[in-house]
Amino acid sequence: MVRRLREKKVAQIIIAAFFSISLIFGMVGVSLPLQQLQQELYASTEEQQPAASGDCSEEKKHDQLGRGHWLYSKGPWSFEYDLIDGLGLVLYEIKAGKQGLLDTITIPQFGIKYLDSNGALKSRVVRFCDPTGISGTTTFQRLPYLSTSNEAKGIDNLRWTYAMRFNESGKIGDSLVGTLSINYDIVIRWKGVDNCEAIGIDCYRLIPKISFEWVDSSNKNPTLNTFTAFYRLDYAPPSAIYPIKDPDSAVGGARAVGAQDVLLTKERLFHAVKTGSEIDNIHSVNRLYQVVGIPGCTPYPFECVHMHWRWGDLPKLDPMVEPSTDATIGTRGTTYLVPGQSIDIAIVRDNRGEDVFPDNPASKVNGEVLAETRDRYKATGALSPIVWYMSSVENKKTDTFFRHGIFVLNQ
Repeated sequence: MVRRLREKKVAQIIIAAFFSISLIFGMVGVSLPLQQLQQELYASTEEQQPAASGDCSEEKKHDQLGRGHWLYSKGPWSFEYDLIDGLGLVLYEIKAGKQGLLDTITIPQFGIKYLDSNGALKSRVVRFCDPTGISGTTTFQRLPYLSTSNEAKGIDNLRWTYAMRFNESGKIGDSLVGTLSINYDIVIRWKGVDNCEAIGIDCYRLIPKISFEWVDSSNKNPTLNTFTAFYRLDYAPPSAIYPIKDPDSAVGGARAVGAQDVLLTKERLFHAVKTGSEIDNIHSVNRLYQVVGIPGCTPYPFECVHMHWRWGDLPKLDPMVEPSTDATIGTRGTTYLVPGQSIDIAIVRDNRGEDVFPDNPASKVNGEVLAETRDRYKATGALSPIVWYMSSVENKKTDTFFRHGIFVLNQ
């Protein structure tokens, strides 16, 4: 497990974040996302740390102008990004229309299960530039790069690829031989479309997709038995979280229209895409005393973060589009954007001093308070919740995750 940031990168992040740090007391909590990356995630930089092997030097993570930190701002979207050991490509201070939505979005780790040299099933958690030695040798050819794939539709892509190379053929027992490539394709839709929800309001999408590719060199693991992508969405405080199960009948749909959604007040683990799935989407609002209703979430522009991996089986409820391209896709009411994947959602409290990148984030769910309410619907107090989105596939050598992304409405 990664235990500390490189000292030089920490200094860059803190300087860049200094002007945006705000303190909010009481149930609202403290918004220090980037200081937490220094103070909570890793031990003191005074301790000695083994160097990660491969392309993990500071110089490799800087462009020709010496920059290791970049800004994006187009349409309503703005955020900052850079590369951090143990975390990979990090987005932070994510805003839409100057509305602060998320402190950070990271995909810090990946779980793999495979057969070792004795044919036994093994597992490990791997990370970018991991100095522990269990993540192989990290290599990448170029820095994250931006391009516009469709000017007319207002679609930008932030792409980056790195590889973890494993050559443990001489190791007895738990050995791994092959290359695991991680490909980022973050789609930023900075022009409005009207196909995010049935109500037809202009919306803007942010889709941080990840794909993996496994190339076996041992003739033992043509596919990985299991691959899990761990997304960590750190919501800006005060954020109220509303997990929702969509209706699948006309009666349920009629009851849902105009209804208020119930606030999540305590930490919880949900099985989102499995047999007996519990929720289909998550909405969040960083305004106290605000009601989340159906449809539309709230009446304020850019305030609500929508994340839908499934829509209910009702006419006109499911937009049935590929969010990155607007192409028609899918069978109504199914999980067509995450085919063959199982998804668990752990919603936890951001506690200072805890290990915030655990190998098993679900283990952190222990019922701690996330928000307060007097009527089940309006948050009278809220902290900074973290949503762990953990998506797994079995017996594959490649797949893509988080194709649904998130979106905001301009209403």
